[in-house]
Amino acid sequence: MEKYRKQPFFFNVESFYKQFSIGFLSGILNPKNMLFYFSLFTVLVSEETPLFTKYLYALWMVFVVFVWDSLVALFIGDYRIKRLFNNSIFYIEKCAGAALTLFGISLIIF
Repeated sequence: MEKYRKQPFFFNVESFYKQFSIGFLSGILNPKNMLFYFSLFTVLVSEETPLFTKYLYALWMVFVVFVWDSLVALFIGDYRIKRLFNNSIFYIEKCAGAALTLFGISLIIF
């Protein structure tokens, strides 16, 4: 864990561009993202919405997702958060499993 503390945030520009490219491609080629955007647009945007407004919606969603993903990457890259996450992953997995199990049971019952 010591190596994370001693290096500056963007210590290697080439590595940054490589990591950014990999992250961008994995996000843009993820079929779940396309389904999410398509379903969101079909629900929120009508046929009468002007094209310029549709472009603004698209830019807004791309911006918000980019900011969110960047914040997640920054937080996960921090050694203190990594240590906290590693110490609590067992409990996070158990809670997520229980929540998904209860959700599945509720789908069967109702």
